Amino acid sequence: LSIIQGAEFSVDTFFTLSGLLVGVNALKELYPVKRTVDGEPKGHLNWFLYYFHRYWRLLPSLVILQTVAWKLSKYFGAGPLWYQYQTGYDATCDKYWWTNLLFINGFYP
Repeated sequence: LSIIQGAEFSVDTFFTLSGLLVGVNALKELYPVKRTVDGEPKGHLNWFLYYFHRYWRLLPSLVILQTVAWKLSKYFGAGPLWYQYQTGYDATCDKYWWTNLLFINGFYP
């Protein structure tokens, strides 16, 4: 239990490091080592490719996790209320699975 209670520090550390890495990579794109003749940086950040790369990187893990949770979770539990929980969960996933793949599940039910 002590590992679970101290998890907020690891989550904060993870968010800090990931934000730092995103910032460093963005600055590398914006200010590359090579410069123009007048000394100005010639880098720019292509926002479409930035978000597309992020989407493409996160999608396989999301698909695997969602498929396991959706189709195999009925075999993970038992108990008097498990069937009621599982039927409601399956119905929601059957109807709105695509919102997770488009990362709009926080905006659309």
